[in-house]
Amino acid sequence: FCAERESGYIRFAVSRTGKLTYAVSKIVSAVVSGGFGVMLGCALFWCLALGFFPVSPDTPFAVMLKQSLGLFAYGAFSVLPSLLLTSFVKNKYLICCFPFILTNYFYTAIDALSKSFVSNKQYNLASAIYNFYPGTIRHLIAGDTNDAVPAAIFFVAVTVISCVGFVLLFNGRQDHCE
Repeated sequence: FCAERESGYIRFAVSRTGKLTYAVSKIVSAVVSGGFGVMLGCALFWCLALGFFPVSPDTPFAVMLKQSLGLFAYGAFSVLPSLLLTSFVKNKYLICCFPFILTNYFYTAIDALSKSFVSNKQYNLASAIYNFYPGTIRHLIAGDTNDAVPAAIFFVAVTVISCVGFVLLFNGRQDHCE
């Protein structure tokens, strides 16, 4: 997307497909590529690790499939804030690093909140806040969490806000998408 913006190709693509179709296609391609990037990277790691550390044959294929789907969801989710950022930032290095920076800040904020809850002896809130870690989306797909409803609502809300924000910002551009 950044290369298309720098080369001016977006103007020609948007004139042929329309802004909405182009924006939706960018969302779909970002989600699919982010999901497959994380999933295939971890699958490669698993294959290499299995070569050195064999696992018991009792591990069912369904468990590995659930983990793979969870990793796909994590990759797809983590790319969406960067896609929203591309609506108004042209620096491809900032866009590439943004998911990692955001995840780091998010983990730091959740750790600080949970420590304050523990210091105030609010243990139920301290344990509930851990469901909002960015990596929790993997466990939501696999069904490994206890209190999944608030976290699922949070992840769906962030996804909808990112996608709708990208489409609205992209459609509202008056500079012929350059």
